Amino acid sequence: MTETANDHTQVQAIEDALHTLLTAIEKAKDRFPPAPGKSMTMAEIVDLGWEGNELNSLLRDPVGRGLRSSISDLGQHLFRLLGNTERMRVVLDRVAGRNPENFSHRVSIMDHCWDGVGSEHDTWLA
Repeated sequence: MTETANDHTQVQAIEDALHTLLTAIEKAKDRFPPAPGKSMTMAEIVDLGWEGNELNSLLRDPVGRGLRSSISDLGQHLFRLLGNTERMRVVLDRVAGRNPENFSHRVSIMDHCWDGVGSEHDTWLA
């Protein structure tokens, strides 16, 4: 897949947006710590099911979840523009590298947010 000048501009815009979102997550962690939740046993977690766990997670950290959802959406757009996960990995490294102190944390966030992004033959796996 050949990248056009317009594609390059869009990739750059996505990189800038990812950096902004990751920076917001880093700042929000201090300003809006996740709401305390009660400890749950594995049986309680299983009883809640996927939907209940998703809601519980959203209620505990609405800011972080909203920011992570946007990172996931940008990953989908990035895959459509770049055509494969190898090229996405290059973007991930560039964006994470904008804040060397938090490089590993940023990689982890994008990695998990992009889990499942791709196609039948090339899928991002966290």
